[in-house]
Amino acid sequence: MAAISLISGGILVALVGVGCSIGAVVLFRGGADDWPDVIASAIVIRRVAIGLGVVSVALLITGTAVIVRCPGSVHAAAVAMLVFVAGGFWGNHAVFGDFRPVHTGSNVVIAAVALVLLLLGYPALVPVE
Repeated sequence: MAAISLISGGILVALVGVGCSIGAVVLFRGGADDWPDVIASAIVIRRVAIGLGVVSVALLITGTAVIVRCPGSVHAAAVAMLVFVAGGFWGNHAVFGDFRPVHTGSNVVIAAVALVLLLLGYPALVPVE
């Protein structure tokens, strides 16, 4: 059970990273003219896109590290997920002028599921003596 939770948590973290990378590309290519609800300037959108890209790399690396059972990977993935959630609040507010509760709420739920899976899977990572 713990091994399945660990792998599932790692896959979920990596998939969130894939989603963030797609979002970063979309933001980087787009701008205020593409979406009517965007209030930010082009430079703010670019900065948020770059930040989202950095978070996506962290999520992809830590999710993969969890899957291959690297020591310390669960903690790193948990931190990356928390940065993803916090950054989501900041990024939505910076780009749209609102926290967008549906979007940030789903981020919180997905992160909570990933953190629970990582917590349940942690015993499969730590050797029992």
